[in-house]
Amino acid sequence: MIEAIVAGLDGSSPLLLLLITLLAFLECLVGIGLFVSGTILLSTATWLYGTNAFPAATIVVAAFIGAIVGDHVGYFVGRSAEPLIFDSKFVKKHQSMVDRINAGLQRSFLIAICVGRLFPVARSLTPAMAGAAGLSRIRFHLFDVIACTAWAGGLALLIIGLGDLLLSYM
Repeated sequence: MIEAIVAGLDGSSPLLLLLITLLAFLECLVGIGLFVSGTILLSTATWLYGTNAFPAATIVVAAFIGAIVGDHVGYFVGRSAEPLIFDSKFVKKHQSMVDRINAGLQRSFLIAICVGRLFPVARSLTPAMAGAAGLSRIRFHLFDVIACTAWAGGLALLIIGLGDLLLSYM
């Protein structure tokens, strides 16, 4: 599927980095992130690294930017739509998960945001919950940069490891 999307692009086109940023943004965007798998981002990033289109650091920075922007959009959605979020059918359907995220946020916002970034199910919900719970914008930004940095480090290790594994079989 990814090859069909990028077939018309030059292998080192900046649009491919924009695709990485977009995929990272979508996978953590509130609501949409539940349907956009991180596997798509990982496979695309690994493919770009494996084809020597871009260095791993460039790919990871593009993903980091998308993740930060997506998380901040989620935070502001949560901040502005707090009553709508907690009264929605989706939240009521997944109340146990929402309660766990909220309990984690109340105990330690930093830990909850870092852990939420690492679990795909919570990745798109945690920023909105932090906004709805009233975490200050500055603290959220600081905590989110820490969480996204840890996530980006893991992404870099996966890209390099998987990319080198693929190259060894070619």
